[in-house]
Amino acid sequence: MNIYLEQLIEVVATEPRQEQVFARAEEALGHLIGHKLFTVLGYEPAQHLVSRLYSSNPECFPVGGYKMLGNTIWGQKVLIEGQPLIGKNRRELKQIFPDHKLILGLGLGSTLNIPVRIGGHTLGMLNLLHDEDYYTPEKLKHASSVAAILAPVFSGGSEILYKRSVGE
Repeated sequence: MNIYLEQLIEVVATEPRQEQVFARAEEALGHLIGHKLFTVLGYEPAQHLVSRLYSSNPECFPVGGYKMLGNTIWGQKVLIEGQPLIGKNRRELKQIFPDHKLILGLGLGSTLNIPVRIGGHTLGMLNLLHDEDYYTPEKLKHASSVAAILAPVFSGGSEILYKRSVGE
């Protein structure tokens, strides 16, 4: 097994702070496949809510807040269908993301969106962005491994997200 994946497994098993686990996932993904922006979204399907749980660029993509999952390509494919999504270039990013102007303004041109799932249920997603034509199906393998390792971290986060959404 890869040293970065081994280290991430250890952090998931021992670190109680979700932000620290996601920071280690960001580091591992940086070494394994690379990214210029990394964000993590939690998903509550019963309420159709998403929340940004982590961001490598909190100034442009702040953590926190909740919003209803709109009718988006990434929401349908990744969160509802539980399938990864690769956006290869700027043209595809314009189709995928409603906030594409902000993304393109940062010089980003491709995306890799990976669902985090456990027991057939989507708990959230990992979002990686980089230069045009950067992400390929080969790079998806490592990202999917990281998503699987992180699933236990999301299960607690998803429960918290749900409780907050219903006012508990």
